[in-house]
Amino acid sequence: MKSKKLSEKILRSIKSKGFNNVALDPVLETKYILQRSGENFKKLLFSFYDLNGKELCLRPDLTISSVIRFIQNKKNVREKVFYSGEAFRKTYQKKDSIIKNQIGYEILGSSNKHKDDKEIIDTSLQILKNSGFKKSVLKIGNVELFNLLINKLDIPRRWKNRLKKYHWNENYFNELLKRLETNSDIDPVFVETDKSRYQKMRKENQNKIIAGRTYKEVLDRFNMKIKDPRSSSTGKKNTNIIKQFLKIKCPLKKAPQVLNAFFKKNRINIIVGKGFFPLSKSNNKNLKIEFSAANGREVEFYSSMIFSIEVKIKSKFKLNNQTDSIDQLILEMKERVKEKKNREPSGYSFGSTFVNNEKKAWEYVNCIYNNLDLSDDYYFSDKHKNWVINRNGSGEAILDLINKVQNEVFNKFNINLKLEVDII
Repeated sequence: MKSKKLSEKILRSIKSKGFNNVALDPVLETKYILQRSGENFKKLLFSFYDLNGKELCLRPDLTISSVIRFIQNKKNVREKVFYSGEAFRKTYQKKDSIIKNQIGYEILGSSNKHKDDKEIIDTSLQILKNSGFKKSVLKIGNVELFNLLINKLDIPRRWKNRLKKYHWNENYFNELLKRLETNSDIDPVFVETDKSRYQKMRKENQNKIIAGRTYKEVLDRFNMKIKDPRSSSTGKKNTNIIKQFLKIKCPLKKAPQVLNAFFKKNRINIIVGKGFFPLSKSNNKNLKIEFSAANGREVEFYSSMIFSIEVKIKSKFKLNNQTDSIDQLILEMKERVKEKKNREPSGYSFGSTFVNNEKKAWEYVNCIYNNLDLSDDYYFSDKHKNWVINRNGSGEAILDLINKVQNEVFNKFNINLKLEVDII
């Protein structure tokens, strides 16, 4: 009941700021989702086919539906809208609901993004005030600043694109920084092998498909790779600048000063003005406003300013003594152990075999799984294809299996799967 009343308060606040309520179609063409999120996201969708063979799905997010609606209307004018309803998405966690209730509001067709960003934030702060929350934190970030920084660094163009594309994926992004710093991904043996393949592929039909790409696309990518002018000295310098930038965190009012000092110190021609943080002065003493260069790294499609609001809610649960605290901790740990057991395979295993790459390692294994000679004594778990279960296999047999996977993945995807385990 409380959540319903809160939702009603939020919707009234949004409407009072001149946003118009719109109804959104609960069914979308699947292609609109996959074009942005990729094929891997498909397993989370509730999809089906209509009588004409067109693939459809229940909306996994209301924001996507609102953007599709705006594009299909073809009015090409600024529009302030809000919406509410259910989104449908599968989940890995049993306790999580597949139905998500969402409220959202957008300014679409903007001609002045700084002005509209300011209006969105002001509306959010008004919602916060009307909802009766006391202590809160407004966290501001701007992905545009990160992209400007990358463009200014002495890095090959393909690497600039790669860093900006995977900015949101922290694990893979850190792997890219490591490779950029050390040139560890440039193996002379593989390069010479690839050059030989390159010459053969040039004589083939350039429209021929291999691993989802045409020969021409593969050869163009290889050309860029070979002409990659990276050096270990500049790589280390640039990597350090990127890492230091992402650590910047300060009160918002000091952000331009701190950022400009950082860019000046590193001799980077970027000047940060107040336009990057369009925000009205707040008289709310209980509102803390801070800037972090790392804000906005959770979702792939962020490209400019990003903000979030965290509210502090008083809990009715109180710990009366040390015993209560320990008991609560035990309960929480039991839940975590249970979740881990549900998520990971059981049986004799050395855990995760390969390091994640551009895709999850298990996805590569799954793609070449039918090419492997497996035994009842050792095999990749159906629960997680990156885990080798060993019932009675020899070390030599398992090493052969690992080498087979690496070779198959390289031949199909031109990806070198690195081991996450240490072989002694």
